[in-house]
Amino acid sequence: VLYICGLGYSNVLVNGKKVGSNHLVTAPWTANERLVGFSALDITPNLQLNQKNTITVMLGNGWRDQSDFKSNDPNELQGDTTAKVLRAQLRLSARDTKPVTFTGDGTWKATAGPSTYDSVYNGETFNATTMLHLFDTTIQQWQPAHILTKNNAPRGKMIPWSAPPVEITKEIQPISVSSPEPHIYVYDFGVNVAGVVRLNQIENFKKNEIIVMRHGEIMQHSGIPGLNHSNPNFIYTANLRSAKATD
Repeated sequence: VLYICGLGYSNVLVNGKKVGSNHLVTAPWTANERLVGFSALDITPNLQLNQKNTITVMLGNGWRDQSDFKSNDPNELQGDTTAKVLRAQLRLSARDTKPVTFTGDGTWKATAGPSTYDSVYNGETFNATTMLHLFDTTIQQWQPAHILTKNNAPRGKMIPWSAPPVEITKEIQPISVSSPEPHIYVYDFGVNVAGVVRLNQIENFKKNEIIVMRHGEIMQHSGIPGLNHSNPNFIYTANLRSAKATD
């Protein structure tokens, strides 16, 4: 069992594969100077017998992007309220043996991951080129992780966090695709749903080329306030207020 807390959201992989059906491992929607929640993940199916096993965690800010959920203590996290923070404990047990607990031996390594920016309201910036070194800890990009002391770690009480898992329950195909302007494509999925977009067959891209995805809840149509575009074939974003909702 892996007990883990990544402040905000975390994506946990064991030997390069996700744990069960988990897509994101959440921490509580609360100020971490009061409470810090951890999750318990059964990683048994991911383990390799008599081989080296690797735990990889990609960290995101999640709700910590919002000022209400940042610590007011300047000493906490050494004053960096956006620092990516992880705490984990691995507990191994076998039949008729006493459980063994691993908390790390100071050899955790860290590197800048593919997600260079994330926000609950504004979206994410993802650099796919860094995926090439995500699982190769022998290259120069990986450096020893900085270990927080008791004085500058999150102050909140550690609690077991019980919540429905963030997982992929089904895949939805778009019901229509249109191109109202050159290089702009509108995908209508026919539903208003929380989810993650998956891009297929992205080929022949050059270095530094960017794909921008703007999300909206409905299509534009007459009778709604604040139309953001004169073309009805565009998505409607006025109801999102200042949220960018852009990847």
